[in-house]
This record gives sequence, C-alpha cells and structure tokens, in this order.
Amino acid sequence: MQKINARAIDLTTAREPPDEFRILPLGEYPTEKGIFHLDAAAAERVLEDFKRRGTDLSIDYEHESVLGKALGATPAAGWISELELRADGLWATSVTWTDKAAEYLRNREYRYHSPSFFADEQGNVLSITSPALTNRPASHNIVPLVASREDKPMPDNQLAPIMTALSLNTAASADDAIARITELHTLRQDVLTLTGVETLNAARGVLTAWQAAHEQLPTVTSERDALATRLEQGKRETLITAALDAGTLSPAQAAEGGFARVVPLETLETFLKTAPKVVSLETAKPPAKNQTTLSDDEALVAKMLGVNAGVFKETN
Repeated sequence: MQKINARAIDLTTAREPPDEFRILPLGEYPTEKGIFHLDAAAAERVLEDFKRRGTDLSIDYEHESVLGKALGATPAAGWISELELRADGLWATSVTWTDKAAEYLRNREYRYHSPSFFADEQGNVLSITSPALTNRPASHNIVPLVASREDKPMPDNQLAPIMTALSLNTAASADDAIARITELHTLRQDVLTLTGVETLNAARGVLTAWQAAHEQLPTVTSERDALATRLEQGKRETLITAALDAGTLSPAQAAEGGFARVVPLETLETFLKTAPKVVSLETAKPPAKNQTTLSDDEALVAKMLGVNAGVFKETN
C-alpha cells in the first residue's frame, strides 16, 4: 500500500524566499512516520516522471491539495519549474513564490518546507507530489535550507566528506558522486538478487554461510576422495578373491604389483567376465606311464641278452 509522507526543511535561513531548495536528501532519513530511503536510481525515476508530466510542480499550504483538507480552493504558495539531482539529494530549482507566500516567509509566519511523496512498504520513495509550507514538521532532524540565488555549488568543505564516504577524490564532481551512488545501488540490488533475500543484513548472513562452505570444501573433497578409494579397494579385493577361487586369475596376476592390482577397476571387471580358467603348471602333471617290473632272474637274463626290461617283457 502506498502512503504519503512529509519531511520538513527550514525555509527562513535566507532573508528572501529561496529560488531553489533541496526537496529530499539522498540516502536514509527518519521521520515520525518511519524511515524512508531515496537512492540515485529512485531520484532519476522521479525526474523522468516530472519531465513526462510536463507541468510545474505546485507548492501548497499544509498539504491541502494532497490530503484534501481544504473545503474549497487550494491555492498554490509557489511553483517548481525544474528538478535537479545533486550529490546531496533531489533539488527544486527555478522556484517562484506567490506574493502572499513570499510575505509569509519574510515575516516568518511559515518557516518550513515539507515535501510529500509516495513510498512502498519498505520506505523506498516512488514519486513526489506537491510540497507544502508548514509549521508542523514531521521529521526528527530538521535540515536547514541554504538558499542560493546565484546557483552556487555546494562548498568544498561540505562535499569533501561525501566524496570521502564514496571512496572518491575530494576534488571529484557531483556527477562522479551520482555515478558512484548509482553503482552502489546496482551492486546492492545484485547482491540481494543473488542471495535471494530482501535486506543487506540477511545477505551478509547468506554470504558468510557461503564463505564457510567454501573454506570447508578442501576438507570435504579430501574425505570424499578417501572414501571413494577405500570403496574401490574393497571391491577390488572382493573381485580378486572370487577370481582366484574360480580359477580365472592366477596367483601371479593377483600378487602385489600384478595385473589385477594395477589396472583400473573397470578394466579388471571386464577382464574377469571373459577370462578363461587358469590351470597351474604345478598341478598339471602328465599321467604316469605303465611301469615294467622284472624279477631278479628276469633282470639278469635281460642284462645278459642286452635288451631293456620292456622289450624283454614283451618277448617273454
């Protein structure tokens, strides 16, 4: 739900009604109705909306034209012909006042300017409506207006802290400051989008968790690799034991440094599926031949005849 809010600025710092003044500061600022935000991107949208309308922005009394409190006409106190985004906020320029309003300001019968605007539920400014002269400011910290009839830039001693806060050279221009603010706003939005949260504090929590997970990654990876190695070794031992029992792997192949120990596990599995049964040379002895046994007398006769036992047996 959109809501209208106001923040007051002292208009009586100068002796004459100003022809320019800051409507809203950039950044975060508190009011009795909550904390609101205006960043460079939002300010640019306000400028685009103002240009699109193509009419001067009226200044009224006590927000009568916005809040509808007047029973009859709601006369303007002044008109804003131009809006400008500067390093410190959104400014109204080319401001003209009615004779009546100018007299009020000179006599200090009205002292403050109170902008009104639409904001979303998070307090982000969406657009501005008619500012008003008021004596009942809603802001907690009234910001005095420094009127300038000569369109002077902000003094260097006021710009320097802003440039330093933005990590810019103190001699940087207002355009440089606006560019940096826009860059920071874009970065903020990117961080919130990537982390999937709505506030920077929540984003810090997500990023801290990501950092912790990244720091633990080498340990987790090492433990995972060690577990994979143990599982592979256990499977290899199971295959080798079964192959030895089945006779599809020789003891030499299963020995330390042997084929079954050094080839990739997948290669060993494929080999054992098609390997023939191995017959050991130690157990593969030729069958014994029929032995010819002669008695002592037969052996003596065979010796005298000069024949071997087999021939002697066959001929006798």
